[in-house]
Amino acid sequence: MRKKAAFTLAEVLITLGIIGVVAALTLPTLISNYQKRVYVNQLKKSYSVLSNGFRLMMAHDGVTELKDTEAFSGMGTAVCGSIDPTIVVV
Repeated sequence: MRKKAAFTLAEVLITLGIIGVVAALTLPTLISNYQKRVYVNQLKKSYSVLSNGFRLMMAHDGVTELKDTEAFSGMGTAVCGSIDPTIVVV
C-alpha cells in the first residue's frame, strides 16, 4: 500500500493564521478607500444638484450670471462678491 501525501493539521492551521493576519491588515485600508469613494460620490451628486438648481434659477430669470438673478439681487455686493467666485455653474 502506498502512503498518500497530505498536509498536516499544523500546516493547515499555520496557513489559515497567515491568511487571517494578511486579511486583518488589508481590510481597514479597503474599508477606508470604499468610504472615501462614497463621500466623493455624495459630494459630486450634491454639487450636481446645486449646479442644476442654480442653472434653472438663471434660466428662469433669463440671466447669464448668478449674481444677476432675482434671488441674489437683494444682497449687498459684499455677499454676492464672496459667493460668485466660489460657485461655478457649469
